[in-house]
Amino acid sequence: MLCLYESGTRLARKWETTSTSSSTQRERRSPWSEARTFRARIRRNIRLAEAPSFGQSIFQYAPDSNGAEDYVQLAEEVLARARSWKAPTDNPAPLGDRDR
Repeated sequence: MLCLYESGTRLARKWETTSTSSSTQRERRSPWSEARTFRARIRRNIRLAEAPSFGQSIFQYAPDSNGAEDYVQLAEEVLARARSWKAPTDNPAPLGDRDR
């Protein structure tokens, strides 16, 4: 996940290019060989930095900010990927049913 992202900087463009292109060139035995980068980018945003100082989440402090929007996009992407993950076939009984 790319955080503090500023698309207008050379560093951001270089990192984005490196992280996406190297994913196909990674060595199979590397711990990161299966790593993927989320499409959502968490942009640099002053509201994100201020929210913890007020003891609030970005959604409480500045729900209409770019930071809140970025985290919503990330959450939607995570949920979309989670739907495609295969559910385990040997699910244990729910906690309440184990005691019966």
